[in-house]
Amino acid sequence: MLITTYSIAVILLIAVTIQFFYLKKYRDLSENEKSLMACIIHDLKNPTSAQINILNLLLKGQFGKLNPEQYKILDLTRRTSKYMSNLIGTILSTYKSDCNALHLTKTYFEFTELIQSVCDENKYNAGEKNISIIFNYKNKECFIFADKFQIRRVINNLLSNAITYSFKNSIVVIDLIQNENYTEFSITNKADKIDKSEFKNLFNKFAKIHNSKFNSTGTGLGLYSAKKIIELHKGIIYAQYTEDGIYTFNIKLPVKKHKKNQNNLKLTTGVE
Repeated sequence: MLITTYSIAVILLIAVTIQFFYLKKYRDLSENEKSLMACIIHDLKNPTSAQINILNLLLKGQFGKLNPEQYKILDLTRRTSKYMSNLIGTILSTYKSDCNALHLTKTYFEFTELIQSVCDENKYNAGEKNISIIFNYKNKECFIFADKFQIRRVINNLLSNAITYSFKNSIVVIDLIQNENYTEFSITNKADKIDKSEFKNLFNKFAKIHNSKFNSTGTGLGLYSAKKIIELHKGIIYAQYTEDGIYTFNIKLPVKKHKKNQNNLKLTTGVE
């Protein structure tokens, strides 16, 4: 138990250190220094991923049955590790997109399944605030041609932000619809009002508002990175809000036709 608590403290310390260094120093670094920092952060990915995998095995009981208290503390460690992993991913993708070095690996995949998977991953956090996630979709199949990993990161960022920022005992509504030209995704929640000038800057780099929960990693890069990723997919992302505190984040991605093979099990894949 002591070791686990120590691990959580170490992860949080590293995360805070990265945030502080990145926010305070990034804008003053030379390109060589930025590249070095990106390499260092990249090297944190593997041990963080390994830690998450080990924690998943422990939580599944692969090394013995856990009592409720052990499960709770290990799950907390896993969620903290995922926070660290998301932070690393956000900083890396921001650096790469700013340097035009973020290359998309596009494949055809079923978007509805991806969204449902992200919803399942966020159910625990939503449950802590008694928030219900409602996913509405009309199309039986909704295939898109995109970088699955990067799109997952965008959807997870928007959903986790919505959960974090929403009122307790409220709902987060996800809508998905596809027509001949576009795949449209939106996520709506109710939260405290923010200043109009701050709202306009949500997608700006290092943008911070009075409540930083709009950027789940706390760097002011989450929504900026999401915008960059969607724009690389030739799509658009924008936010809307009403005076009574209803916020909606919208994504529109262009539809690209695909063909199924004869046995209908595989989809053509490719890189653009």
